[in-house]
Amino acid sequence: MSWEHHHSASEILASAAEALKRLGEAQRARDLYKSAAEEEMLALDQVDKTKARTLGVTAVSATALFYKAGDHQAAKNLANQFLNQSSIPLFAREQLGEILELLDGELIDATTTNRFLKTLTPFRTDAWRRWMTASVAILYSFIPAWAVASTINIRRTTGLDIGWNASENYRFVITLCLIIAAIAFSLLRSKANWVAVFSFAGVIVCFYRWSAFTNAVKANTGLSFIPDSSGIGNQFIGAGLFDLMVLVTSIALFGLSVVLLVKGNSNKPQAVP
Repeated sequence: MSWEHHHSASEILASAAEALKRLGEAQRARDLYKSAAEEEMLALDQVDKTKARTLGVTAVSATALFYKAGDHQAAKNLANQFLNQSSIPLFAREQLGEILELLDGELIDATTTNRFLKTLTPFRTDAWRRWMTASVAILYSFIPAWAVASTINIRRTTGLDIGWNASENYRFVITLCLIIAAIAFSLLRSKANWVAVFSFAGVIVCFYRWSAFTNAVKANTGLSFIPDSSGIGNQFIGAGLFDLMVLVTSIALFGLSVVLLVKGNSNKPQAVP
C-alpha cells in the first residue's frame, strides 16, 4: 500500500473519531484515534525519506493522533524518535516539541484529553501566560499614559517645564517589561521563556528600586510613614493596590517561566548532527 492510501485512511478514521467525540462517545473516539494513528504509522513506512516536509507532516500527525487516543507513552516515544532525526524540518520539530511540553508537563489529564482536544493547539500554560501578561500590560499602561496626559496638560496651561515623578518613571519601565514579555509570548516559541524570565525579572528589579527610593525618601526626611499614603504607598511611594497586584502577578509568572524553562531544557532531546 502507498503513503497516500494509509494517510487517507488515517484522515477518514480521525474524522470519524471527531464525530464520535462530539457525540460524547469518548472511548469509541479514542479507539478510532488509535486506529488512525496506526494507519499513519504505516504511512510513515512508505514515505520517501528525501521528502522532508511529507515526513515531518506525517510524523506530527501520527504523534498527535496517539496523543488524542490517550496513548501518551507512544506519543512521547514517537516525538523523541523523530526529534533525534536530522532530516525532520523545523516546523515539525516545533510542533513535536509542543506536544512533548504537554506530555512532560502533564498539562492535560490523559482521561480528559479527547474531551477537549480538537486541534494541535489546545489551551495550554503558554496561552494562559500570554493572555495574563497581555492583559496586565494593557491595563497597567493606562497609569503612565495618564501621567503623560496630565503632564502635557499642566505644561500647556501653566507653561512650566514639569519633570516626571519617580514612581511614574518606574511605571514606564515596568510597563515596557510587561509589553516585551507579551510580545515574546505572541511571536516567539522556544525563546519565549528566556525573554519572559528577563522581562519579569526587570519588573521585580523596578519594584525593588522603587522600594529603595521610598526608603531613602523616608530616611532623608526623618519620616517613618509617607503622609497621605496607604501601606502600599509607604513601601512604594505613589503606588496603589493595582501596582501591588502587578508585582505579585509578575513574581508568579517569573517563577512559572523559570520552571518551564528548566523543564524544557532538561527534557529537550539532542538532535543528531
